[in-house]
This record gives sequence, structure tokens and C-alpha cells, in this order.
Amino acid sequence: MSIRAQILGSLGILFLVVLLMFGATWSITSQQKSDGLVINLAGRQRMEVQRIAKDVLAYAHQTAAAGSLAADVRKHLAAFTATQTLLARGGTYANGKTFTIAPPSPEVAALLDAAGRLAKPFEVEVEALLAKAEGSSAERLVAASETLVAAQDKAVARLQAETEDDVATLMTIQAGGMGLCALVFFGVLFMLGRTLQQPLSRLLAYADAVAGGNLKAVAAGSYPSELLALRDALARMVASLEAKVVEVGEKSREAEGHAAEADRALAAAREQEGRSAELLSRLNEGAGKARAISDGVMEQSAGLLGQVGQVGRGAQHQRDRMMDTATAMEEMNATVLEVARNASSAATSAAEAKDKAVIGARGVRSAVESIESIRQRILELKESMTRLGQQADSIGHIMNVISDIADQTNLLALNAAIEAARAGDAGRGFAVVADEVRKLAEKTMTATKEVGDAVVSIQGQARENISAVESAAVGIEESTRAAADSGRFMDEIVGIVEATSAQVESIATASEQQSATSEEINRAVEEVNGIARETAEGTDRATEALSAMTELLYDLDAVIRQMTGDTSSPVRSLASRPHQGTTAKALPAARPAPAKALAASRPAARALATSRPAAAKALPAAKARPAPVLLPLPKRCPPRSPNRPAMAPVVLAPSAAVCCSGMSPWPRA
Repeated sequence: MSIRAQILGSLGILFLVVLLMFGATWSITSQQKSDGLVINLAGRQRMEVQRIAKDVLAYAHQTAAAGSLAADVRKHLAAFTATQTLLARGGTYANGKTFTIAPPSPEVAALLDAAGRLAKPFEVEVEALLAKAEGSSAERLVAASETLVAAQDKAVARLQAETEDDVATLMTIQAGGMGLCALVFFGVLFMLGRTLQQPLSRLLAYADAVAGGNLKAVAAGSYPSELLALRDALARMVASLEAKVVEVGEKSREAEGHAAEADRALAAAREQEGRSAELLSRLNEGAGKARAISDGVMEQSAGLLGQVGQVGRGAQHQRDRMMDTATAMEEMNATVLEVARNASSAATSAAEAKDKAVIGARGVRSAVESIESIRQRILELKESMTRLGQQADSIGHIMNVISDIADQTNLLALNAAIEAARAGDAGRGFAVVADEVRKLAEKTMTATKEVGDAVVSIQGQARENISAVESAAVGIEESTRAAADSGRFMDEIVGIVEATSAQVESIATASEQQSATSEEINRAVEEVNGIARETAEGTDRATEALSAMTELLYDLDAVIRQMTGDTSSPVRSLASRPHQGTTAKALPAARPAPAKALAASRPAARALATSRPAAAKALPAAKARPAPVLLPLPKRCPPRSPNRPAMAPVVLAPSAAVCCSGMSPWPRA
């Protein structure tokens, strides 16, 4: 069951109990008012009987004003009969103010009916004495009046007993209701302490621990439905936050490792590029010195070709490693993006937890408002009980007045008895009336004392009820303060959850920034990969150029041997050896002038082959003016910039070999 349902159910039970107590008190109090009126009317009936008997006796012993006295007796007799019927059947009574008298209980009704039946002989005797009929007797009238008064006393005694029973029932209901109110009140306090305050304190401690950086904290204990959902949401949020923090740390370390590897690969690529530039520079320098050291170049060209091949393999390996690095960076970038998305999801979960905490705080505030409403109703009940006590006090004042009247009546009866004694036989009937008045006054005093005791008991119970209602009001105020404290705890939890949500959003932002940084590193690795690829392609072209240069060196060696007349090794003709790759195709079209110069030097070579003297004579001329040599070079200049355009083979003139860009002449050796 939810906290709201528990609190509202308990307060509803408390309100129903208080309402039932108030209804029972109001009902029994109203019944007591009616019973008091009935008792007064019953007492007046006894007085009416005694008054009628006194007036009839006075009528029988005097002749003056007999007519008015008889009319007065008949008037009182009619009022007695009407009042007796009203008491036995219930109805409306008007005496300046209209009162409604409820029908009496069956026992009281039976006693009143019996008194009504006894009233018939009394009325007959009254009419006989008023008519001064023969056989009428004052003694029978007095006996009938005493019998009727005794029956009226029984009915009044039964009414008093029922009134006392109603008071006892009211006391029992109020005591049981107050006990039930106290039980419900302490049950509500126990429930608040067990199901709300303690779980909120544990959740607050858990949130403080998480806010302090302890992501391993656990919210132990049992929780009601709303707080259990809040605890589970907080636990999921903390677990997701911990996982994301660990994942972000691992990915950060992995990114740092890949970045360091990329830096090392970039440094190796630059070193390889510088090495390739140095090799190409040496190649061009060796080409410039080819005529003087052709034999040495031929011996070193094989080793240089092996080194260039090794450099090419290293460049290829570097390119493969850079491709692996690029792939790893792409995977890492995807992982960082996934971390960013997960961090965003954690931020969403934190927002949901905040919304649930706000809903829980709203529920606690609603409970506080309900408790405040119950407190207002308890205060209203307190005021009603105070008014009831005041009314009971006023009844006590009325009973004091009735007691004073009874005392005075008793005193008057005593005086009347004294006067009747002085009168002798003439005042004997008056003495009987005085004695009855005295008895009536004593009974009135006894009834007044009993009613006074009952009123004092009611006043005491009313004061106890007022004290109990005040205690209940104090308890409700304590419940209100406890619920307000719970609402404040919920507001603090909402603030902590909002702070945690802000931290998760900061982590998500940092993950997005890390993703952007990884993207930049990925682009840098792609650039390094492109440079490594270009370096490998340049190395391949350098290998091809070295192979072509070796072939040309063989041809050059053959020409030199022909010119020097050395026939120790077979001469390799330039025309009989085609050039490899794109260099052989570029020779005729790219350098026509060197080709003509080479053709012009062929007669000298034929002359060297026909006769040694001619060759000996032609040697100084050949040394003085050597033929230009075609040296195939790569499509790019020596590495100055990766963006230089492609170039054709370079012609090594007798004076110098000039790069295609015309920026750096290489002097011949």
C-alpha cells in the first residue's frame, strides 16, 4: 500500500471515530435535554395533583369565591390530563417556547399509562367534591392523590434511571472513542516513523554518500512503494553513472595510448621521409659523379638497391601499421560516441529520478495538507466540547435554583404545618396538604441532588473530553511537523538528484568533447597514413629508377670501355637494352636534344672499335667533350614538399646536373 493511502486511510479512520463520538455526544445531549423537560413535566404533574387536591379541599371547606376556585381546579385538571397524554405518547409542548417531546420507552410508557389509569378515580373524586355530591369524601381524594403521586414517582424514577443509563452510555462511547483515537493516532505516528521518516533518512544518507563520491554505497532496508521506486531509480542511476565513469576512464586511457602510437608512427614516417630524401639526394649526387666513379657506382648500386627495397618494405609496413592505427582510432571514436550516448542516457535516467522525487515530494505535501485539515477539524471539535462543558455548567446553575426553590417550599410546608397545628381541627386538612407539600419538597430536593450529581459527572467527563481533544490536537500538530520534516527531506533529495543529474550532464558533455578530440586524432592519423602511402609509392618509384640507372650504368660502362679500348668484358649496347617502366618510354619524347647528342657521339665509338690508334687519338677529344648521359629519375623531385609536381628524366650535362625545378644545381665530381 502506498504512503498516501496509508496516511489518508488512518486519518479517515480517525476522522470517522471523532465524527461518531461527536454524533453520539450530540444525540445523547439532545436526548438529555428532552429527558430533563420530561422530568420537569412529570414533577409538575405531581405538583398539579397536590395542588388540585389542595384546591378541592379548600373548595369543600369554604363558600366564598367557590365558583372561581372550581373553575381554577377544572382548568388545572384539564392541563394535568393533557400533560399526562403528552408524556405517555409524545408530541409538541408549548410554554412560551415550543419543545418536541419524543415518545418514551415502553417501560416508562407503561408506568405513565398506569398513572393515567389511576388518574381516573382521582378525577372522579375531584368532580364529586366539586359537585358536593353525596358519598364524596376528602379522605378518598387524598388517598387517590397519594396513589397517583406514587405512580408518578415510579415513572419519574424510571426516567431518571434511563437518563443515568444514557449518561453512562455516553461516557462509555466517549471513553472507547478516545481510546480508539489514541490507538489510531499512535498507529499513525508509528507508521510515519517506520514507513516514511526512517526510509527517507536512509535515502538521504545514501544520496549524501553518492554525492561525496562513494559510488559503491548501498541503500539498505525496507521501503514503501513510492520510496522503493525512488531507491531503485537512484540505484540504477548510480550504477549507470559508475559504469560510465569506468568506461570513460578506460576509453580515455585507450585514446591516450592510440594517440601516443599515432605520434610515434608520425615521427617514424617523417624520419622515413627524411631518409628517402637523403637517398634520393645521394642518388642524384651519384649520377653527377657517374663518369668518374662508374665502377664504384656499379658496385654500390646493388647495395643501394637493396637498401631502397628495405626502405620500401619499411614504408609498406609503416603504411600497414598506420592503416591499423586508423582502424583502431575509428573503433575508439565509435566507442567514445557510444560512451557519449550512454552518458546522455544516464542524464535522462537522472532526470526521470528527479521527476519521481518531485512526485514523492508532492505526495508528502498533500499528506501534510490532509493532516492540517484534520487538525482544523479537531480544533472545531475542541470548541464544540468547550461549548458542551459551558452548557453543562449552565444546567448546574439551573439545578441550584431548583434546589433553592425546593428548600423554600420545604420551609413553607413547615410553616403551613405549624399554622395548621395552631388551627386545631379546622386546619387538619390544611395540615395534610402541608405534609404532602413537605414530602414533595423533600422528593424534589432528592431528585435535584441526583440530577446535580449527574450534571457534575457530565461536567467532569466534558472536561476530560476537552483535555483528550486538546491532546489529540497536540498530537496532530506533531504529525503535521513530522510530515513537514518529511517534505523537507524530499525537497533535499530532489536537490541532490538535480545535482547528480547536472554531474551526469557534465560527463556527457566531456564525452562529446572527447569524441570531437578523437575525431581530430583520427583525421591526423588519416593524414599520416596518406603521407606513409605517398612515401611507399615514392620508394617504389625510386626502386624502379635505381634499376633503370643500373642498366644505364652498364651502358655507360660499355661506352667508357669502348672509348678506353678496354675489351676485358663484353660491351653492352644502349640500343640493345630497353629501359624499364615509364622511364624508357619517356626518353625519346622528353629529351630530344640529349638523344641527338648521343647519336653524334656514336661515330667516335665506331672509330674506337676499328683502330686503336684512332681511338687513342680520339680519347683526348672524348675526354675533353664527353657526351651527355640520360639519367632517369622518379616522377617527383627530391623530397622538399609532398606537393611538388611530377618531372621528366633529368639530363646530366658535362658541367652540372640541374633539378627540374631549377632551384639546386648539383656540381659534377
